[in-house]
Amino acid sequence: MTPLAEDGAGPPAAERAGVGAERRALLALAWPAVLSFLLTNSWRFIDHYWVRGLGLEAQAAVSACFFVSVMNYALHFLAAGGALPLVSQALGARREERAAELARHALVLAAGIGLVQTVLGPLLAPHIVEWLGMRGETAAQGVQFTRAMYAVSLSLALAPVIDFLFLARGDTRTPLVLQALAAALNWVLNPLLIFGAGEFEGFGVAGAAWATGIARAASVLLGLLLLARRTRGAWMPRRRVLLEPLEQLVRVALPNALSIAVYSAVYWGLQGLVLAELGDAVRAGLGVGFQVFEGLSYPCYVGISLAAAAQIGRAIGERDPALAWRIVRAGRQLAWIAGGFWTLVFLAAAPLVAPHFASDAAALRETLRYTSIVAFSQVCVAAEAVNERVLLGAGRTRAIFWIASAGNLLRLPLCWWVALPLGGGPAGMYWVLNATSALKALTYRWLVQRRRWLEPRE
Repeated sequence: MTPLAEDGAGPPAAERAGVGAERRALLALAWPAVLSFLLTNSWRFIDHYWVRGLGLEAQAAVSACFFVSVMNYALHFLAAGGALPLVSQALGARREERAAELARHALVLAAGIGLVQTVLGPLLAPHIVEWLGMRGETAAQGVQFTRAMYAVSLSLALAPVIDFLFLARGDTRTPLVLQALAAALNWVLNPLLIFGAGEFEGFGVAGAAWATGIARAASVLLGLLLLARRTRGAWMPRRRVLLEPLEQLVRVALPNALSIAVYSAVYWGLQGLVLAELGDAVRAGLGVGFQVFEGLSYPCYVGISLAAAAQIGRAIGERDPALAWRIVRAGRQLAWIAGGFWTLVFLAAAPLVAPHFASDAAALRETLRYTSIVAFSQVCVAAEAVNERVLLGAGRTRAIFWIASAGNLLRLPLCWWVALPLGGGPAGMYWVLNATSALKALTYRWLVQRRRWLEPRE
């Protein structure tokens, strides 16, 4: 039995040197991805910054509707989540034609999903807002925002696929440029489309969604042009669409997409069952804490973990399990550092930053309560992200669904029970979120440590 089979390591000094080399290589690949995902998520805090001028009801509506966008992303992930591991593994195995075929079909699948959402979403908007437990003026604002969000679904569906295709090629800088363009346009368009200028009156809260969609459409068009140029058109969609690559993309991505959908559904439930009872100030405060502060921290974990996933996919395609395991160890080390950093930021910087986003004193108090509690789960969230995407990079995604779904579904009854019958209020709910994050992180780590994912799948 080889040393790798026994304990995942060679001679200690050589193994440490190997992990250190992979950590440096991964960091060089990850930092543009981190910045890219920060910019991708920038719409969350850009929206909150500008929408606060419309009042507490508008901010509460945008906070609640964020989880609608998460549900939409679960559908988008059916294309993007399959593209990353399958294309990277095909490239690692030097199967260029297969990589191109998968890329083409991922783009077609994303476009189809986006078009369906564009047609059906605005019709469902009033029902979605009702399910989220919004009432009165908050509900009216929520319908406006949701309808506009669905109207721009095509660009939102294509954007992650384009980013993941560049990432599968080992290119994290092009997505960074694309997201910088989208973020800059979003920042400029938000006040214009929300409040108007001159004789143009603006669209109110819906303007925030329109700004995001238009900005993302510009980055999608540029991304497609760059992808076509760098692949000489080989990765661009053609008239002929085959069932087999579509099935493979969906089969690999479906467990992860379902886990994202369950995550979103749980927060929909929390909005309707718990936050509807706790009030709009709690809804808005949680939204600022979740979308602004975790909107900064989580992209760091995603950037590190997806860079690791792409490299793991290539290592498995090259049939080099020792290299894949070194990448796992390097990714974990970077995740622990990132999680510790954001714990300190949440505790120290929240009182300085939150007043720029919270719409009133009650929402500000709730934002500070949220950040002071979830700060203590950031290392767990970072570790969870890396170990989860180890399985994604290996194409072993079924376990992701079961672990993520079980951990997230526990949140709904526990948060309701602790916050309302037990009287723990918002703080009790936030500690439940911490506990379930730790449970998921430990379960993912146990599964990755078993190393059954190291063998390539034919």
